[in-house]
Amino acid sequence: MHRIFQSPTMQSERNGTIEVRKWFGSVEVLVDGYTQSGRYLWRMWHQALLRLPGSQKVDRILMLGLGTGSAILAIHSCYPTAALTIVEWDPVMIELAAKHCCASELIRSTIVLGDVVDVLPDQSAAIFNLP
Repeated sequence: MHRIFQSPTMQSERNGTIEVRKWFGSVEVLVDGYTQSGRYLWRMWHQALLRLPGSQKVDRILMLGLGTGSAILAIHSCYPTAALTIVEWDPVMIELAAKHCCASELIRSTIVLGDVVDVLPDQSAAIFNLP
């Protein structure tokens, strides 16, 4: 593969074929041709988060699906002190996030591995500090 552009693929039991596109130091991850992470998604999430009212204090954020972490970077840039809990069903995506995108941001987050349908009812009290 050429150093400027690389596009290796890997197989996941959960997501099927995952393509990791690398060019000029940028990483984009696609599953079945759909972008999961990359510059475009970071920018989209960052701009959306900036439009939220600044008067509200955000202490906790629940993210359903990790992709490979573009949204984490945007969330932490807009809400650096918020506790972030991520529910992800594919361990391969967690590996890719740690390897290519945001290992240091993952350390600041709580990742719950499992399907949201199974995890959320069991974890909701802890995530939302409910009685």
